[in-house]
Amino acid sequence: MKPIANFEAAKKEAESMGNSIPKLPVGAYVLKVQNVRYDSGVEGRSDKIVLMYDIEEGEQKGYFKKRFEATTDENKKWKGVFSIYVPKEDGSDSEYAKKNFARVINHFEASNKGFNWAWNEQELKGKYIGGVFGEVQKVIEGTERCWVEMRWTDTVENVKEGKCNIPDKKVFPGATSSSIPSPSDSFMDMNNLPQGIVDVPF
Repeated sequence: MKPIANFEAAKKEAESMGNSIPKLPVGAYVLKVQNVRYDSGVEGRSDKIVLMYDIEEGEQKGYFKKRFEATTDENKKWKGVFSIYVPKEDGSDSEYAKKNFARVINHFEASNKGFNWAWNEQELKGKYIGGVFGEVQKVIEGTERCWVEMRWTDTVENVKEGKCNIPDKKVFPGATSSSIPSPSDSFMDMNNLPQGIVDVPF
């Protein structure tokens, strides 16, 4: 029998998955921001506000902390992450970029009584917001993966009242539209897929 390519890496992933928890169901959740980081853009890219969050209510409460603690990989990353891109001060960004930023801020203000945005991103720590999650399918380093990530924000009220629009699966070029029966279905992204950063927000 010939050796299987990348078998040692697969063994490490399998060991990590042994303590995993099920993939987060697609849907809308009430989130609480655990920490905030401001990343300056490089090479002409926009700055971004990076939110580290966890689910605050319902059956999935504390999901991202539980998943972080269940991962045995020494390079594990906190996966409850959402980036808000900040429109450039020189006005070169599109009106869509400005409206998208404003929409997220509106959701924060509507979801936190008495909160008014004062251009200090650190004030978002500890605040609540609605998060809408959907499936993403993409080929990464030659392997097709399917995972669930936060696609956009909404208000806490809309989440509680079931008024959020749940997105269809986002399929990138080169990927199929069918479900992938892979280990990623039980621990959706390992630690090398998008949306993960090293910082632990607690």
